[in-house]
Amino acid sequence: MARFANISLILLLMSGYSYGGTGANSVLLEATHDAIANFELQDVNNQLHRLSDYQGQWVVVNFWATWCSPCIKEIPELKRFHRQYHKEGVTVIGINFEELSVEQLKQAIREFGIDYPVLRIGSVPLVPFEPLKGLPSTFVVSPEGRLVKSWLGPINEDVLKAYVLPNLADKNITTDGNVVRK
Repeated sequence: MARFANISLILLLMSGYSYGGTGANSVLLEATHDAIANFELQDVNNQLHRLSDYQGQWVVVNFWATWCSPCIKEIPELKRFHRQYHKEGVTVIGINFEELSVEQLKQAIREFGIDYPVLRIGSVPLVPFEPLKGLPSTFVVSPEGRLVKSWLGPINEDVLKAYVLPNLADKNITTDGNVVRK
């Protein structure tokens, strides 16, 4: 419950912010470049997911909650990004940062149309991601499993594209009909 107290304070401070879909209200946090990130969490079907299962891919890890309006407003952005770049080796993983029942979380996933993996938070802090400074919090993990970038507050598809796409190795990525070459 201590993690929720910190989140509540940050949300109170951020409540004056509005979400305009530009990512302008997000705060870029310093990432620990030497930190190897890994966790084991279950999804709503009790299937165990390990971050290390995604080794070789870029992974966007997004902590969110159903009561967090900026979290909900960024879900369509995360969905678009995941759909567009999943075949290119980029995966979005949502981690629900609240203690919902499995049925409640399944209902939220359906309601928001989330089509990327959604995991349930566990009881052990996820180092190096936690302690979180607020919600939503988004992290980028390199194909080698290193935490390389993090943001506090809502982000959008353009922010993710600007960081992840230039780092995709030796691939030509199509974005809105334009080819981006490394």
